Amino acid sequence: MYAKKGQVVELLLEYGLHHARISCAANLIPSPGQYLLAGSTSRPDSLPASIFSTESAPESGKIASQRQFIACAPIPEFWTPGTELYLRGPFGHGFSVPPSARNIALVAFDDSPARLQALMQIGLKQGAAVTLVCEMPEY
Repeated sequence: MYAKKGQVVELLLEYGLHHARISCAANLIPSPGQYLLAGSTSRPDSLPASIFSTESAPESGKIASQRQFIACAPIPEFWTPGTELYLRGPFGHGFSVPPSARNIALVAFDDSPARLQALMQIGLKQGAAVTLVCEMPEY
């Protein structure tokens, strides 16, 4: 587990849900199934939020040791671009897709299947057929 600062770079709206691009140290980016605890430095009285990554290949930041990832909804309403965050984690064991998998079924039990997006990307890169079961008809 690591504890370092990060920053909200931008907010993204997808299917009516707010996601955030976060810049942080590369060793803090959660793998599929892992999460970070993130608290705002400007609002130390608020509880930390659990944030999950929606992508498996994070983008490079401006600094070599910094990377960016997209944290999927829900994110705290008061986060805006430039918000500095205290980040701890990653927590959890995460998930992996066996290299021999040729058919993958993923089931989303919450409002958005965004938390499964990283596993979808891994499966597709391996040439597997990926089926997503969720309640969002246009995802």
